[in-house]
Amino acid sequence: MSFLRKHYEKVILAALLLIFVLLLGFQILIILRAKDVDIDSVVGVKPPRPDYKKIQPDDPAYNLDAVFGDKKALWAVRENKEGESDVCEAPPLVRCPFGPHLIPVTDYPKQNAKEPGKCSYCGKEIRVLVSSIIITAEDSDGDGIPDKWEQQYGLNFKDPKDAVLDPDEDGFTNLDEYKAGTNPKDPKSRPTYAKKLYVVDVKSVPLGLRLKHFASAERGKDPKKWEIQIEVRRGRRYRPTFTAVGGVVTVNKKSYLIESIQEIWDTNPATKALENKSRLILRNYDPKKKTILSEERIQGELGKEIVDPRKLVTFYFTVDREERTGFVGDQFQLGDEKRGIDKYTIQEANEKEKTAQLKSDNGVIESIPTMPQTSLLNPEMEGLPPGAEGPIRPEMNPRNRTRTNVPRNMPRPRTRNVRNR
Repeated sequence: MSFLRKHYEKVILAALLLIFVLLLGFQILIILRAKDVDIDSVVGVKPPRPDYKKIQPDDPAYNLDAVFGDKKALWAVRENKEGESDVCEAPPLVRCPFGPHLIPVTDYPKQNAKEPGKCSYCGKEIRVLVSSIIITAEDSDGDGIPDKWEQQYGLNFKDPKDAVLDPDEDGFTNLDEYKAGTNPKDPKSRPTYAKKLYVVDVKSVPLGLRLKHFASAERGKDPKKWEIQIEVRRGRRYRPTFTAVGGVVTVNKKSYLIESIQEIWDTNPATKALENKSRLILRNYDPKKKTILSEERIQGELGKEIVDPRKLVTFYFTVDREERTGFVGDQFQLGDEKRGIDKYTIQEANEKEKTAQLKSDNGVIESIPTMPQTSLLNPEMEGLPPGAEGPIRPEMNPRNRTRTNVPRNMPRPRTRNVRNR
């Protein structure tokens, strides 16, 4: 009895818990048995007959051609749109060449069609596919490479896919190597790497200097005695500094020697007023060696940002998928020891057309075109549905785009600055 008196609360709680478990088990048992009960037998009412007829899927009466074969059907009238019908079924989809959206494969024109296709989403025309495969007695697979050449280098002359392969991994396909007359099995025997370059951008680069003011009348007619005020960019702001002819100014870790200053006054033809168009002449300078680095003179007009006269060119190298930047006159190289090294000098650059000219070590001038706007750079196969087979080079599909044109899937380009060598 003493035990019950001390622990009667725990005994009551255990009893209630036991009752709860029993009731829960009883309820679960009722639910399980209720599943086997026929509701119709309990209520006493028979279920109504279905208001539809059962059909067999293989019944000829429900064949698509039999049901929609008349000329009144939508799909029969629009015969050029294969795959469309009045049945709720998903047509094959592909990606539009002008955007990320998906469109029916029938939006693409048939190969060798007379009219272009049209994207049903953006409305842009999709170019007609023109096959580049021409089978002849000398070229059994029509890949553009003669059978004799393919047999010479161990290729399959009955398989057109090997035309776009690169067995020596030098960045050029077998078709490229055949056209250039090089060995597709030797990485150092290849066309020049200038063929794999495109110009991404050409621009003028501000030096971060501005000719603000100069005192000529107070100092006499000798320009060497004039006090020159130049604004030097420090971060986002311009800081004034005072110097003279023969002085040195440094900005962005580059130094410039003030060679001379020219006082020029010109009459504005519209207002007939005199305008000060005086110029400052600068030279690239090494303050440690006290030598002039370049024979080119940099001119800066009063009150305007001084700009480097050399154009800065940004190239995209499709083989290594990286950018190269350099000024006109700079030298750079492409390739490596395994594939061979090509050295070039930037000769000219057109800022408007985004083109450039390079000069190789052997004196050959190479014209570098601008980066194409379309993701498919082969004009013969432009408009080809994604995933289709054809002579499209993998490196010629930069979905990555650089900040200007590189399509999304391309890896972010690495940038190398070209230095004078």
